[in-house]
Amino acid sequence: VLNEMSIIKLSTMQHSPVEITLADNIWGDPSCERTTTGLSTHGLDIKQRADGRYMVAATNHLPEETIELFELLQTPTGWQLVWRGCAKSPIIEIGARQPMFNDVALTIEGGFYATEMYNIAMPFDEVIEAGIEKKDTGVVWYWTVNSGFVPIMGSEGSFPNGIVVNDAEDTLYVNYWFSGETIKLDLASGEKLATHQGGRADNLTIVDGAVWAAKHDVSVMEFLEACPADLINCFVPFSVYELDLEDLSEKNAWSFDSEIFGFGTVATPVGDSIWFGSAHGDRIARFSLKPPEPAEI
Repeated sequence: VLNEMSIIKLSTMQHSPVEITLADNIWGDPSCERTTTGLSTHGLDIKQRADGRYMVAATNHLPEETIELFELLQTPTGWQLVWRGCAKSPIIEIGARQPMFNDVALTIEGGFYATEMYNIAMPFDEVIEAGIEKKDTGVVWYWTVNSGFVPIMGSEGSFPNGIVVNDAEDTLYVNYWFSGETIKLDLASGEKLATHQGGRADNLTIVDGAVWAAKHDVSVMEFLEACPADLINCFVPFSVYELDLEDLSEKNAWSFDSEIFGFGTVATPVGDSIWFGSAHGDRIARFSLKPPEPAEI
């Protein structure tokens, strides 16, 4: 399904599409081309590069499996994404395997880490079986323009999902949706330094010195039954965890089961609120961290 990318101004809730324009490939793999602005995007990240420019990366599923790279520019009327290149998912193991990407985390020098949900060539019923049995289905990949895609040691897991890299770029935090794990991974050694177990772990953010993880409180089969592809909004319950950066211990946790918003995919705190996106819906949501005002008598 082709979709759009948009920006919502939180102070006014004004929603507007982001204009996407094509330009020369200066940040991606020189062999990766794009002739249309039609996208099927998934996870994304934004980073200020070492050269001061703002880079946006998005995993994309059509017409090929790619990571798309853009420069974010402000215009007199809003924001613009200028396409600056892409990188195609590698076809490996003599054509028997090609990673399907979920999320992406940029580095300051213009490289990125991307999570492989599973092998595109894998029949979907085998993917579901792996989910029920919590089998490993993918790894984290690291890409640079000079080295291409390289798998990250110690990152194998059951449906790698959300991913963030710390400011020092020596540690990854990775979610695994089938197993429900969030891990802290040392990039130098491949050692898992900490693990958090919750619901089915979706996306991650690092804000205010903590890792924020959104996790779905349903089984694989419950998800398939509650969220058919033709349903616009899926209101399955989810939880949000504020985790310590060092040991992934729970600093705070919230659980939600609502008839107006569900299947929370990401949690981003801003001021005294947490903003949620949905993995299956047409809306975002805000949760206030401030206690309610006492009622007047």
